[in-house]
Amino acid sequence: MAESALSFVAEKLYNLLTGEAVFLHEVRDKVQWLEDQLRRMQASLADADAKRVGQGMTNWLQEVRELAFDAEDVVDTYNLKMNRHRNRCSIIRNTCIFQKLRMIHNTGVQIERIKIRLNDISESWTRFGIVDHTDETQKMALVQERRESAIYREMNIFVGFEEDIRKITGILLNEEVGRRCVVSIVGMGGSGKTTLARRICNNSDVKGSFGVCCALVSVSQTYTRKRILEDIAKQLMNLKKVWQMDERQLTEEVRNVLKRNKYLIVLDDVWEPELWSLIEHCLPDEKNGSRVIITTRILNVAKFADPFTPPHMLNLLNDDQSWDLFTSIVFPKDVEADQVGTAELAQLGKAIVKKCGGLPLAVVLMGGLLTTKERTPSAWQDVMERLDWEEISPEGRVSMQILALSYDALPHHQKSCFLYLSCFPEDYEIDAEKLVRLWVAEGFIPDEEKKQGRGKSRTMEETAELFLEDLVQRCLIQVVEMSVSRRVESCRIHDLLLDLAIKKGEEVNFFHTCRGGAEHTSTPVPTTTRRLALHRGADDRLGERDGFATPKVRTLLLIGTQFPKFSLKFVQRLELLRVLDLEGVEKCVLPEAIGDIIHLRYLGLRRSGVSNIPSSVGKLRNLQTLDVSWNHSLKRLPECVWQMGSLRHIFSAEIITLGENIGKHLISLQTLQYAKAGNWIQKSLRMMTNLRCLGIEDISLPHHRALSDSLNSLVRLRTSVFYGVSLPRKVLILPSHRHLESLHIGGEILMEDDDEEKEESVPALIKKYSSDELPPNLNLLGLQRTLLQQDPLSL
Repeated sequence: MAESALSFVAEKLYNLLTGEAVFLHEVRDKVQWLEDQLRRMQASLADADAKRVGQGMTNWLQEVRELAFDAEDVVDTYNLKMNRHRNRCSIIRNTCIFQKLRMIHNTGVQIERIKIRLNDISESWTRFGIVDHTDETQKMALVQERRESAIYREMNIFVGFEEDIRKITGILLNEEVGRRCVVSIVGMGGSGKTTLARRICNNSDVKGSFGVCCALVSVSQTYTRKRILEDIAKQLMNLKKVWQMDERQLTEEVRNVLKRNKYLIVLDDVWEPELWSLIEHCLPDEKNGSRVIITTRILNVAKFADPFTPPHMLNLLNDDQSWDLFTSIVFPKDVEADQVGTAELAQLGKAIVKKCGGLPLAVVLMGGLLTTKERTPSAWQDVMERLDWEEISPEGRVSMQILALSYDALPHHQKSCFLYLSCFPEDYEIDAEKLVRLWVAEGFIPDEEKKQGRGKSRTMEETAELFLEDLVQRCLIQVVEMSVSRRVESCRIHDLLLDLAIKKGEEVNFFHTCRGGAEHTSTPVPTTTRRLALHRGADDRLGERDGFATPKVRTLLLIGTQFPKFSLKFVQRLELLRVLDLEGVEKCVLPEAIGDIIHLRYLGLRRSGVSNIPSSVGKLRNLQTLDVSWNHSLKRLPECVWQMGSLRHIFSAEIITLGENIGKHLISLQTLQYAKAGNWIQKSLRMMTNLRCLGIEDISLPHHRALSDSLNSLVRLRTSVFYGVSLPRKVLILPSHRHLESLHIGGEILMEDDDEEKEESVPALIKKYSSDELPPNLNLLGLQRTLLQQDPLSL
């Protein structure tokens, strides 16, 4: 963690040296010295992290983190003041030179203070035996070699529950019991209750009995009845504006649907008997064989919900089942359990599995950890020696050491990515693409493009996706949904691992989270807070608080569905913000001062009531992501947005109208959803060669030629959506687009006038070119309103 903090600050110092050299004058040498020293210290911190034993080392690492934070404050404050200085100098020139000199002098003094502290810290290196850490390239190569099937494997690992499935499905499908009965699955944390419930829901016989009227809702400890009803409504009715309905409307909608159908509702991770009292009347009993499944760690919850149906007690795995689960993770390619490596390796593996006590989560974590190690006895022996094994406690908690070992083995950049998950509520379904963009905005992801050049290396988003996949491979993240191209679409973190992330995060001042729920009392936000997350229900304790003052905050996240009482009054005081995500804010006005938050990289207004974005956002020269999707209150974006060269992602709920000459500015843009067809296609689209995701609507005949020509330049496209009255054939025949995985087409496909194959039908052409000229890696092709009379790809 300290290594990651130093890396980020060193990069900022480098940017300061290259971008502001003319203003640094006599402090330039000091800034250069500070950057060199931080990079030198960064190279040694991985070794320090590995050797972290004793309170002395812990305190030393804490001093390094605090120094990195203070250095970051110096850089960010200097940039902020310099920006104000430039704006003020355009009006008042006489005093500019004196203000500039004072700024430079103060910055120099602050760097000198940091230099003294840095020298003191550096003297401790030898005392703790810290050395420069070797390059991790070989380790990352091993990880990438094994990550190919990691996501698919994670979703399909299932060992030891066959008898449990048989018994529970028997109760669910028993036609002799017409009443709505509640089947409770009771087991300790990490025993596989949620996995079992999901597998039962996906059972073909269960699907056949309950049809589409099946929903799985994560309850956890911070539930509200409204949120549970929202989740049920979204799954059963596909209502897009569920979050705008009040609790009475939701109750009525849910009851009406459930009354008309035989249903299966799963309430996952229930902690209190009172939950059933709150939700029972919303689940009508029509004596038609409807069922409810509850997963819980507490037997009394099961007895309270249905005293007439015995709870299903989930047992731990036996030795053979544990070994099967372990080998399915570590050796996924059809390796028999008794043919794993050498006899010595198998013996070590079985010893590790034995210590996991039959708890599936512990087995999965140890298996995930060992997938990142060499398959040699010495590497596995090292894992054994590093861990002071403890058995599973009587309360059923996994030994925190088992969890912590998986965290400690992470590369330093990925530790920050894992700790970021601590901001989410229990059992929260995380949008994976949004998570990736947040990681990039936070500065967790190395920028290979800056070192090697654009187009010659992975983008930061692609590197972040690899980090996410590695966390999946290590079983630190659970996949909820996958795309057809086997990319993670949504994920969640197990509540025991969430506890670990929270604990580790608190140690390094990573996140301060105001969690919702009546049991969470109002607590002051520490003035040293650098990242702040608010859950639904916590907003009225903070947004209106006059005394709220956290000047060091870099991140403010609102996490939940609705924030009806949230106030933006204090946001403009957070001058050093990098990430501002206001998803779910119902009624608020984005202040003009938003343009003064010059470090802002991520502005999220998804599902919000913000109806206007001030033109001052044009001053946000570092902004990477502007997300206004699902925000139907906002009808247009200010013109200045199209001159923001740092933008990488633009998401909009409404169709965006673009100016003609945007291409020369938006050279970094990777996502554009959704844009209205216009002259910009001819003037600019071919210049936007970094686009990965493109959505264009209202396409008609005048746009065909320009769109066809421009698509030849957009070879990095991964997802494309083209809708209109008519579309050119070129939107379909894209043989050079080897990255294109998903293509949605809506509209009649027409031939060009000079097309040599104009007389052939579109289905015939698609068949003709399906093996040669369709995108080679296309996984999803959606055709709507094409006027085709037959399926052109049918066999």
